[in-house]
Amino acid sequence: MRMKLRLCVITLLALFFSCAENKNTKEEILRRIALAYINANKKEIKNRESIVKEDISVGVPTVVRVAQGENYNGYIKFALWTSVGLIYSPSKVEMSDSFESEKLLFVEEIMPSRLIKVESRYIALYLNGRPAINRKDVPLDLFSDFGGFLGGVEWVVLMCENCNNFIVINNIGWVPPELIVQINDFTCDCRRRINPRRVRISVEDAIIDPVKMKEFRPPPPPPLEELEDWEITGLYS
Repeated sequence: MRMKLRLCVITLLALFFSCAENKNTKEEILRRIALAYINANKKEIKNRESIVKEDISVGVPTVVRVAQGENYNGYIKFALWTSVGLIYSPSKVEMSDSFESEKLLFVEEIMPSRLIKVESRYIALYLNGRPAINRKDVPLDLFSDFGGFLGGVEWVVLMCENCNNFIVINNIGWVPPELIVQINDFTCDCRRRINPRRVRISVEDAIIDPVKMKEFRPPPPPPLEELEDWEITGLYS
């Protein structure tokens, strides 16, 4: 009886540490993908920062967002894009009191699951099922009067839940994943395990399927009350 109990405890501990290790591996891979994103888009990010500084005359840190969306074809899907700061200022909500539709555009959004500083910029991970960081732990300069969207979705990541194999696609504008050839062709062989310390980030330009493009009919947008705050701002999920 004691032997069975001991085996059960050992099995549960092994499962716990395996899940924790897999979670940390995913976050490390996503961090490295975000760093590769920053490196690949240095000039564009600097140009956007220059425009923002000219418009609002303040140095608000750029944030690279890595947001988990709904699973696609059985794989976890993430989107990467840039923004200025983290949230829209509550003062703008007060300014928009007379316009109910506009008022929805300036609500505060959820905090990320993890915030990583890289030189003068930040990486914000938004991961499903993970608790959000405390608002008090977010630097004050990220809560700006301007904070918001800088550009369309730049990269899309598809990742295996079990062994963390992944593909990174440089998405063109707002093209949905249903039309991107590499995303729909992606399959995972879990015999190949990913080492986050040695992983190489390879990015492919999106190839649009011309046949699906002609046949594609975008779904109608959901009612505003069903959207999350950060989706209401027009960001890709």
